[in-house]
Amino acid sequence: MATQSTFSGGDLHRLLLRLDSDEKEAWKKHEEIRRILVKFFEWNRSQRAEELADETLARVARKLETEEIQDVRAFARGVARYVLLEESK
Repeated sequence: MATQSTFSGGDLHRLLLRLDSDEKEAWKKHEEIRRILVKFFEWNRSQRAEELADETLARVARKLETEEIQDVRAFARGVARYVLLEESK
């Protein structure tokens, strides 16, 4: 599970609020997206799939401060592609 230390300031809170106004539902959605990201990184043979999934979610959370993102899940998949490219360099 992504820990609060992965996120700075109110980023985690902002992400959860964006996912759902109900805290329990927001955490469920967060974990669902995280599972999808972990699988993405595993399929791409990353040895650090969980760490990269957490990094991806942290980046998405930071972007929510400055950008209006309609589909957080789709945006996270796009960010994950960039994180994977960075990882492969």
